[in-house]
Order: sequence, then C-alpha cells, then structure tokens
Amino acid sequence: MRIIFTLSILIASVSFSSAQYTINGSAVRENCRCYTLTNTVTFQQGSVWNNNRINLNQNFDFNFQVFLGCSDGGADGISFVLQPIGTNVISTWNAGGGLGILNVSPSVILELDTYANNDPGNLNFGDPAYDHIGLHLNGDLNHNTANSITPLTPITPNSDNVEDCQTHNLRVQWDANSKTMTVSFDGQVRIVKTYDFVANVFSGNGLVYWGFTGATGGLTNQQRFCTSLVPNFYFPPLQSKCVNQPIQFLDSTVSFAGVIKRYWNFGDGSPVDSVNLNPIHTYTTPGVYNVVLKVVGLDGCDETLTRLLTIGGIPTANFSHVENCVTRTVQFTDISTVNTGAVNSWYWDFDNAGQTSTQQNPSTTYATAGTKNIIYVVKSNIGCVSDTLRRSIVIGSLVNPTFGAINAVCTATPAFTINTGSPASVPGTGIGVYSGPGVNAATGVFDPAAAGVGIHPVTYSYTTSAGCVGTATQNIVVNNPRAASIDAIGVLCENDGPVTLVSNPPGGVFSGTGVSSSGIINPAIIGSGTYSISYSFPSEPCITAANLNVVVNPAPQNVSAGPSFLINQGGGVTLQGSGSGVSYLWTPSAGLSNPSVLNPTANPGSTTTYTLTVENNFGCQSTDSMIVTVFIPCLDPPNIFTPNNDGFYDKWIVFNSNCVTNVEASVYNRYGSLVYHAKSYQNQWDGTYNGKPLPDATYYYTLQVIDTNGNKYTKKGNVTIMR
Repeated sequence: MRIIFTLSILIASVSFSSAQYTINGSAVRENCRCYTLTNTVTFQQGSVWNNNRINLNQNFDFNFQVFLGCSDGGADGISFVLQPIGTNVISTWNAGGGLGILNVSPSVILELDTYANNDPGNLNFGDPAYDHIGLHLNGDLNHNTANSITPLTPITPNSDNVEDCQTHNLRVQWDANSKTMTVSFDGQVRIVKTYDFVANVFSGNGLVYWGFTGATGGLTNQQRFCTSLVPNFYFPPLQSKCVNQPIQFLDSTVSFAGVIKRYWNFGDGSPVDSVNLNPIHTYTTPGVYNVVLKVVGLDGCDETLTRLLTIGGIPTANFSHVENCVTRTVQFTDISTVNTGAVNSWYWDFDNAGQTSTQQNPSTTYATAGTKNIIYVVKSNIGCVSDTLRRSIVIGSLVNPTFGAINAVCTATPAFTINTGSPASVPGTGIGVYSGPGVNAATGVFDPAAAGVGIHPVTYSYTTSAGCVGTATQNIVVNNPRAASIDAIGVLCENDGPVTLVSNPPGGVFSGTGVSSSGIINPAIIGSGTYSISYSFPSEPCITAANLNVVVNPAPQNVSAGPSFLINQGGGVTLQGSGSGVSYLWTPSAGLSNPSVLNPTANPGSTTTYTLTVENNFGCQSTDSMIVTVFIPCLDPPNIFTPNNDGFYDKWIVFNSNCVTNVEASVYNRYGSLVYHAKSYQNQWDGTYNGKPLPDATYYYTLQVIDTNGNKYTKKGNVTIMR
C-alpha cells in the first residue's frame, strides 16, 4: 500500500528563477530545455513554470518530450497545468497521488497518471488499472466528480504501461475560437475537448501560466519533461541538387511553442542566412557540404542540426557506336562522364522512325541510308541532367557482293579468275579482297593445284567508301581426275519389269536410248535389242564418263497352257500346252504324269490352277495358266423319314450338304403337284402341306445345287413318308 502524507504548503519553500522558467521543490534543470520534476526518491514534489503568461484568447501549439520513469507501478505521474496564480505554485498535498497540483485552484490540469489511486480505505480517485490521460479542473484529480471533464482514456492504445524507460512525445493544442483542446501522445490523438476555460475556470481572465508538476510518495520514478526543439529541413519533391541550380531548403523544425531565430550555414563559405525561413541557395562547385541549421526557441534555448549535402556536377553526355551500314545492327555505347555521383538515367532518340530508348547501351537497325541526327541526354543519381548532345552519324548503303558460277575443278585445271561483283547502286568506290586457300587476295585468281584436293571456302569482302563491308563465300571443290563406273547387270528379257542401273560415284546423269537420266531401263517398253548407255558428270569435268551396252533378249513366243477342263473326282485329262523353247515346266507338279513335257496327264485330287513356263536358249521365260476343275459329288438325301413327333427322323434331313453353298428344294406328289418348296433349304420339311400332314406315300424331289466352286447342277430322287 502506498503511504500518504499531507503537508500544508501553499508556496514552495525553495524556488528560483532560471531563464524563462521558475523551478520549485524537487525539480531541477538539466539543460536549457529539459527538467527533472522528481528523482527516484520518496515523497518529492516539483514544479516548473514558464515565467511568461500566455493568453488563452489566442491559439497555442506546444510540443514536449516526457519521461515517466522505468518502474511500472512506481510514482504516480506528472501533469501539464494552466493556472493564473503565479510561478511559485506547488501543491499542499505532499504525496505522489496529488501529482504536485492537488488542491491548486483555479487550474486546468492535463494528467498523465501512471498509478491507480482507487483504494476505498485510503485514496480513491476512481483511477483505472491502466496508465491514463485526462483533463481535470481546479486541483481536483478525482474522476468521480464534475471537475473530471474527460472520460477514462489510456495514455496510449498501444500499451497499458508508459513507465517504460522511453521518451514520449506530448502535444497540446488550443483553438481559441472553438474553445477546443486537442492532446496527442506519440502522434496519436487521445483527447479532444471543447470547453470555455476562460469563462468557466478563470473568471474571464485569459492570462495564465503554464508548466509541469510531479510528485512521488512511498513509490518512486524519475519523472521529467523537455520542451521540444528539433531542427530539421527537407527539400521539395523532385528537387535536384546540382551545381549552379537554385536549391530550396524547407524548414521542418519541431518546437514546443515556436522558433524566434534560424541561422542557415550552407557550408560553402557563403554568408550565414539568418533571415529566411525557407532559403534558396545556389552552389557553384560540385561536392559534399556540411549544411548547419541552428534554431533558437521562444524560451531562449537553441539546437543545431548538421547534415551532409551532396551537390552533383552536370554530366557530360557522350557515346560511341559500332557499324554504320543500313540493315545492320548499330550498337551504341554510353561513355558519358560526371565528376560527382554516377550517371544512372539515359535517353536516346535515334532519328529512326520515332525510335527512342532508356537503356545505357542500346542498339537499333536503320532501314534507310543517310545522315542520322542522334539526340542524347543523361542524368545522374543526384538528379543532375546533362546538356542535350546532338551528333550526326552517316549510315551507308548496303553492299552485297556476288560470286559467279564455279564448276567443280580438278587439280590439273589451269588457274582461273573468280568472277565477282558488287551492286551497281553502291555509291562511290570500294575495295574488294579475296581470302581462302589457293586464291590471290588482290586479283582473285584461283589455282586448283595450289589449293589441293578438297572443299575450299573462298571469301570475297567488299568495303565501300562509306565503310560498309559486305562479304560473300563460296565453296570451290577440287577433285583428282577419276572415272565413273556402271555395274554389270544379269540377263534382261523383253518381258522384264523396270531395272535400275547401279553407278559410282553418285550424282551423275545417264543418257542413251531407253534409259532415264536416273538410270532406269524398262525392257517391257523398249523391247529386245542392244542399247548403248552412258553415265557422265557434265558439271564435273574431272570425272570420265562410263559406257555400257545393255542387251535385252527376246522371250519365248506363242506360249499357251491350253484350255481349262472340268473332270469328276478320280478322273484325268491330258493338258494341251504349246510354245517353242528349250525347256518346259508345269507347276504345281502334284497330279501330273510328267511336269517337264508340254502335254502331261493331269489327275488332281481337287480343283487346281496349273502354270506352264517355257524357257528359250537366252534364259528368258514366258508363262501361261489354265484350271482343272474337279467335280466332287455331294449331298445324300434319305429316301424315307417318319414325321410322327417321336423325336426320330421327324424332318427330311439332307446329309453331306457342307460341299455346297445353296440348295433349292422342290417336292411333288405322284400327281406332279408341288407340295413343298424352299429356295434355301435348311432341313426344315416336316411332311406337311399348308400346315397339314401329308399322307404316307412316296414323293419326288428336285434339288438345284451350287457347290463351293460355283458350279450349278441338279439332283433328283424320291422320298417316302412313313409314320
């Protein structure tokens, strides 16, 4: 429990004046702007009052830094106070809960309370458990009375504790017209209260003193405040900082109540500017400067800010480029310089159909020749822009040298001049240079013997007077003399199909009667005879042509296998072959009496196609074929059946019908009347006519048959119904 003591002291027994402030009780001055209200000592009270009264009929905007200690649950806190009594005022309540201002009236108290005084048996101000901020009137810190004019509010929404060994920002603003006080803590608005303090607290007297009070009781904390005076400045957006350019300095000093004097030292030896709030200064030499801003507050305190400022030099735009010819890639290279900072921004206009670039080393391709006016601007990382560089480059016309046709040559071929040229549209004169094995660089004379056997790339480079270089390369093939060849072929007969001649080396051309350029001969078209064939290389005189006589022999004439025959199974027939030759052969030989004669006897077991091959003394053959069809009897109709529905022989079953493809059945009674007919009989007659059983009797049938060889014939007989 905190121990509370009461002393009846209206005016502090110890007080003295320091500059514009009067210091009372335990308060001490740290420096021009900072004061300690209480140290970490029990039962201290301190107050610091500004000796100059302010007028509440006018606006004010005060900025402070406050320090509320390092011990959570320690001393009670501090207060910002407005009162008209004087500068020696201190509370008669000598304990921490009174914040050094309890019972001082009239007064407006902004409390920064860091201790919960809510003990019903001792001191009960209705404080919450968290550190809070509030406005009170007339020395009354009790939240439960009418003098508490703001609701319970945390000092900061970020934490319940501000006794955190940290310095915090406190801003108090007064709008005299609207009678509104706005309080912010660490940049966050905590209180907005509209109240006429002049009329309701100070009886119409707007002149008051302002100051801070604080106290400790049985618990302690160091509690202090400073008037804000933080010099600072900045530059307008997009402000470049370059030599010989006006630079605007914008003051952003934070002061508790205002600044009465500023001293600007720009660090370049120029006079100190003590007149302008936001001066404009021009540096004549690039470099790094110490800019010093000294400010003096209304309380006579001063602070100084020193900041380095880099003033950039103006870059010099410059570039080089490679290639000056139309349709070729022109590469630009930045070689700009700057004496302070570095170039980091580039702008190119290529004078090429509106093409621009922001790359450091861009490239472009011109579709037309002529003078091109390049525009180039660079900027440094400090924002300094170069003068615009305007430079002309000349793009020369395209040159495409050409080669004349060069046939394959031999090592024995005499030296010759390579036929080259360049377009007549190329302006001015040029120089052509040759390179490659066996070629004279200046004259273009090629010596096959000097180059030797092989494939030799010869290059012709032509440089125009504008500096455009065009090249052309052609491979010159140098061979040793050699002979072509055509492989021999076997016997050709006039009835043979196409034959392709085999030759070496590949790539030549065939010529002669009956042969295509690719070496194809078709005896069946050209007929028998002897044909002279040549294989040559018209474009390669180093290869000697090859010649070959191709003989196409006559085939056997009037070869015939004779007519085809139909025989019964087991029967035979003499074949009727004919034709002139030196040998004969029937195939297949199965069923023949002698396959090597013109007229053998044939007795095949089934239908057979026989082919006769006749060969003459040239080894040529002619063939012909015939068919011996063997009739195999089939079908075995029964001559009796019993359609009595006993499950045995109830239908007329025609056996052995697998040798035919179709059977058409017709059945007649003894009077010749048709009693049953089926175009495709499937063994379905049950001895009825129009659904009624026929009488037991003998009936006559006719079967129209097509066998598996497609032969048609008729089979007749009789069948008896017996039930």
